[in-house]
Amino acid sequence: MGSNPIMSIMLDSYFNPQLSLYLNLKTIKGISSSKARHICSSLGLSTSFLLKNLSSRQLSLLSSILSDLERDPTIYRNLQLNIKERIDTLIKINTHRGRRIRYGYPARGQRTSSNAKNSKYTRSLFHI
Repeated sequence: MGSNPIMSIMLDSYFNPQLSLYLNLKTIKGISSSKARHICSSLGLSTSFLLKNLSSRQLSLLSSILSDLERDPTIYRNLQLNIKERIDTLIKINTHRGRRIRYGYPARGQRTSSNAKNSKYTRSLFHI
């Protein structure tokens, strides 16, 4: 690994120094390609700029941008919590979809006569 602190784990994603900054940013769950492009442009870099070529000033700017993004509700951990809360709400208010999720059936209109067995099997494996 390198001596750059940014190449370690940030926002539960490992940054590969051999890839461009743009591609590394896209590996973070919740950062779209447009948001990654915006971050690159705010640093004054092209999307093909390699992560290992970042200066210390650019590294500090990037880490401050990523720490600000960590508070965004659409980024990784917050996104996971948000999805789980919405599913729990569906189950709690006893909607049709919530009941289907609780019993382990397909909830989005899929067939149940032939492929629901697969849905039940994967559900039992992961204890959702």
